Amino acid sequence: MTREGRVRAVPPALVPCVGRPPEPEDVAPMVIYLLGDKSRHITGQVYSVFGPKISVLSKPVEARSMYTTERWTPDSIEAHIDAGIGQEPFLSVFKEYDEAVNAAIEAEPAK
Repeated sequence: MTREGRVRAVPPALVPCVGRPPEPEDVAPMVIYLLGDKSRHITGQVYSVFGPKISVLSKPVEARSMYTTERWTPDSIEAHIDAGIGQEPFLSVFKEYDEAVNAAIEAEPAK
């Protein structure tokens, strides 16, 4: 048992949707862990954090790339990422969640 609760590895089909969108507070601990020395053995992995669920994705494929002649900076990434490589379509779980939220909002009576 950890301070955060029980941790188990389970197949994706057995994990129910958590019922809320991911928030920065959900993702930040994973980012901090991956930036630290204790994760230096991890390389080339793609992780997803969705509420209480952390997943590793299998066999990600490079779709597009962008290059620079200098080192990337946060500002240069911001300036080029949308036109340079863009984004892949939303994962279906996010799309389904967004559709459910939008439907619930539309169903609410006007105040």
